[in-house]
Amino acid sequence: MSSSDALWLKIWGMFAAIGFVLVIIGVIIEGVEHFKKFPRKEQARKLQIEKIGWFIVVVGLAMEFLGDNAAKRISDREAARLNKEAGDARVTAGNAEKEAGQANAFAARFNERAAMLESTNAQLVATNLLLANEVLTLAQQMQETANTANETRNLLGDSNTTARLNETKFTLAEASKVAADVRSIVINSNLSEIKLASPDRIITREQSEKFIKLLENIPRGSVVVYINGNSGGEVQNYAEQIREMIGSAGYDVGKMCAMGWGGGQIPKGVFIVVKNDNVQPPHAGVLYAGAIQKAMKEIGINAIGAEDPTQAEPLKIVVGSKP
Repeated sequence: MSSSDALWLKIWGMFAAIGFVLVIIGVIIEGVEHFKKFPRKEQARKLQIEKIGWFIVVVGLAMEFLGDNAAKRISDREAARLNKEAGDARVTAGNAEKEAGQANAFAARFNERAAMLESTNAQLVATNLLLANEVLTLAQQMQETANTANETRNLLGDSNTTARLNETKFTLAEASKVAADVRSIVINSNLSEIKLASPDRIITREQSEKFIKLLENIPRGSVVVYINGNSGGEVQNYAEQIREMIGSAGYDVGKMCAMGWGGGQIPKGVFIVVKNDNVQPPHAGVLYAGAIQKAMKEIGINAIGAEDPTQAEPLKIVVGSKP
């Protein structure tokens, strides 16, 4: 309650209390005839006293009514404000709980992905160690062969034998180079696998809030988020995040993502498909598809636009694998 309302509530309360006191005084004055007998010659004075008492009662009742009514209005206004604040607090608490749930889900997915990457890295380290051992063994074998060749050359001393031994040493050098190339290829391949194991796509809280803000004054309608039946967990998780974000902006997105039949090639990226069969007036999806596509681009999601006059939904968002 503001200081001004608190002051006026106190003033009107005192005003009503004064009115109540006047009512009591007026009633006492009007009832004086019951406690004192006036002579016949003083009947006029008695009537005058009764009039004064009646007037005081009326004034007191009016003051009491006005004071109570004004105080009630201030109290009702304060109660309405407190109820609104309590409602806002409940909504804020609900949003915080929902965001906490999303954060926990994201954290669980991150932990799972981190565990997978750690396991992959451990396997790659083991593979590299095994390869290094094999290369070292090969180098030792080549060195032993070279030593044996030198001993043979010293024993034979023949020029032809020396030439063949030189050829053997050249071949061994080439083999060593090939082994080094193979090791480099394997290591680079493993590094490529690490790069391919990139984190899952996510939609942050800031992206979701910006998306909702951009669509505040845009018409609402139905949006179906669609994935292929053989999509992996990363695609399904990302599609569910997109569905929840669009639903938070006020669009009807249903309770889960739509899923097609399994099989076939999974598209790469995100597509926004409208049902545009050139009817008038145009389908509702045509009216807000552009705004949704632009809002998604503003938060870093490049949704490629397309038209399909045969689809049943006014607007469909197809989520594919990472580009």
